[in-house]
Amino acid sequence: MVNSQYLDNDSMVPHAVAGGGTPVESGNVVQCGDGRAGVNVGRTIEAGSTGVLQTHGRYRFPALASGAIAAAAVLYWDPSAKQATAVATSNFLLGKAFAAKADGATEIVVTLNV
Repeated sequence: MVNSQYLDNDSMVPHAVAGGGTPVESGNVVQCGDGRAGVNVGRTIEAGSTGVLQTHGRYRFPALASGAIAAAAVLYWDPSAKQATAVATSNFLLGKAFAAKADGATEIVVTLNV
């Protein structure tokens, strides 16, 4: 007897943009309805339509040049500055740093939602 059945890896979630809302362009990061970070890896999700966001995987994100970040550090998405940050206040969870970021570097690789 089979004890389990694979259904989905839960890495793609639907995302609706309300009519009159701001379109989500490919590559943009948004907070999903369930609180997770999602990256639009497809076409622009226009106002009044639904698209799909990727919620797992490793991505390269912009980061503030000043300050080093250790590998495995918990990171957040700053929607105003549109960059990864170690500051939780007013931001939402992005994931963990896959590798360290040196002081002066302007990008960081992040594993989403871990």
